[in-house]
Amino acid sequence: MHTYSKVTPFRRSSQNNANGGTVTLVGAGAGGLDCLTIGALKSIASAEVVFYDALVTEDVLAVIPKSAIAIYTGKRCGQHALTQSEISELLVHWAKLGFQVVRLKAGDPFIFGRGSEEVAALRADGIKYRIIAGLSALNAVAANFTLPLTMRGSANEFRAIQGHHLPDDQSYWRDLARYNGTVIIFMGSEKLQEIAGRLIKSGKDATTLLAMIETDSNGQQSVQRGTLDHAAHGLIRRENGGPAIIYIGQNVAFMDACPSEYNHKDDHIRTRKDDRDGIATAYFS
Repeated sequence: MHTYSKVTPFRRSSQNNANGGTVTLVGAGAGGLDCLTIGALKSIASAEVVFYDALVTEDVLAVIPKSAIAIYTGKRCGQHALTQSEISELLVHWAKLGFQVVRLKAGDPFIFGRGSEEVAALRADGIKYRIIAGLSALNAVAANFTLPLTMRGSANEFRAIQGHHLPDDQSYWRDLARYNGTVIIFMGSEKLQEIAGRLIKSGKDATTLLAMIETDSNGQQSVQRGTLDHAAHGLIRRENGGPAIIYIGQNVAFMDACPSEYNHKDDHIRTRKDDRDGIATAYFS
């Protein structure tokens, strides 16, 4: 049981809201209080019930009022505290009891966050809801390494996909291989070798640049930079088991070798360069 998962069944008595409660889907951003919006901070601080995900950081969880009920709903590496349908049912249940409910999600609720499924359940039961957008890892992680998703003269657009469930449709892979913008892959570290191989087979230049940035459970990051060919041969692969985001495209050449916050703090950086394979790997503590 997570530290914050403390459920008090008899918490509500005569304070029930006759008009029913509301559910606020809150994006907790891509890491820590620095990525939390003021709107998100206010919603969390006034919540009576909070359902939170695995990737929400401890300093954000500390904002939850001590009087609130906080329930862990994380899904990591096939280990699900609750199914998606159970989460949706609980949101409806607590709102009907008159509580102010916050559904706290890492990143943004509507960017691979399954927020639309929860909203559909709330709509079906006539529950009032609102959405507070969060800073997605899509651009937050890239910005941390000075990796522009769009850059005039290089890549004028970007495309975000998920890499957990890969389609078999060959036209999908041909279209993705022809795409000249920056490709961002969520949940793709486990299948990176397959993804890279399919792209090359579908006509993508094997020398196309690629970077994979991982964040471990302690918030420490590592970045591996190479090419699609490196990834297709299994030379770029997940190392710490934490969430990873992958960037493919020529804009990778512009990125810094380390996070911007460490640019002048070399004592926090340990870098390994593999000259034989041409892969640069850097670790940050």
